[in-house]
Amino acid sequence: MKKSKFTRATALLLAVIMLVPMLSACGGKKKIALEYKGYEITEGMYSYWMKNWKDYYLEHYSDVKDTPEYWASMNDAGVTNGEYISTQIKTRIDFYLVGMVLFDELGLKLSDETKKSINEDINSQIGYYGSRSEYAKVLKSKYGMTVSEIKEVFTAEEKYLAVYEYLYDEIRGKETASEAELDEYYNTYYARVKYVMFLKNIKYVYNDDGTRKTDSMGMYLTEKLTDDEKAAVTEKADSVYKEARDGANMNDLMVKYMEEFGFSLSNTPNGFYISADDYTSHSSTVTVAALEMEENEVRLCENDDCYYIIKKFDLPEKAYASTTDSKQFEKFVTYVNSQKFAKKFSELAKNIEYNKDVIEKYVFEEL
Repeated sequence: MKKSKFTRATALLLAVIMLVPMLSACGGKKKIALEYKGYEITEGMYSYWMKNWKDYYLEHYSDVKDTPEYWASMNDAGVTNGEYISTQIKTRIDFYLVGMVLFDELGLKLSDETKKSINEDINSQIGYYGSRSEYAKVLKSKYGMTVSEIKEVFTAEEKYLAVYEYLYDEIRGKETASEAELDEYYNTYYARVKYVMFLKNIKYVYNDDGTRKTDSMGMYLTEKLTDDEKAAVTEKADSVYKEARDGANMNDLMVKYMEEFGFSLSNTPNGFYISADDYTSHSSTVTVAALEMEENEVRLCENDDCYYIIKKFDLPEKAYASTTDSKQFEKFVTYVNSQKFAKKFSELAKNIEYNKDVIEKYVFEEL
């Protein structure tokens, strides 16, 4: 089944979905799931988004498993994994409906190119299944929807993106973050640390000239550590931790121990700026510690693969705008705008009316 539009929307805004409480359901027409200001999401559209978003999580997140045990297990947010992901998907559907309303209220128009792309996507699916009638059968059996509804889905997704870009594009957005909002976000959600890392279980293999060996795919070659080598790494981590606590210069320690990981002091002279938004930039172990620690605190942390000796520093004023550190803030404005977007859409979504009879048919864990 066609996923390109769905995936495109996901890639742009997945990280900004915020958990909001589901509101009390209101009555409505049997086949309407959500309604807001006269705009509707049908049961077929609701079914499609619920199932496709679930498929997306299963496909793109290796730790998400479609098992009763996984859905019932509790996560760090204090809810089950099933509740957490289901609420995120339902919130996204709310936001699609809000986007449909704002698109018209803001006087926006889809380009001819976008309309053509939507029709081409549908025609491509029709061609894949052999005929419009066969495609309609697939949509009906899998989602309980029609071809016209799938067009409404793709159109709603494009309107949602258009509204986001109109309001929150970094350059042209009508509500893009102000300087004061950028500064508030930086001081609230960022931490600055310097850290040293030691591999616990493997080591790199080196050429005679001191460069790391690679395989045919360009990946660095490694070897497993012996028990004695593992013990030596643990001893080294403890020793460096003591040095850091005793006031050793963290820059000196990073130059000494981080070079093999590609660290360059010239690129990051002030250390690393850590935010939960940049969850792929550093180990989650480092990210969690950095956001928890007090200024000047030194902490020894570990996960299955590494030891980390981390020291937290103060935040320099407006580092996101400095020539020295700005490379670590390439998506910074996007993060701030995403928060503004989620806040605005969540507030408007409070006015959505829900058809309980439709929504309660779709038990997330059983989709």
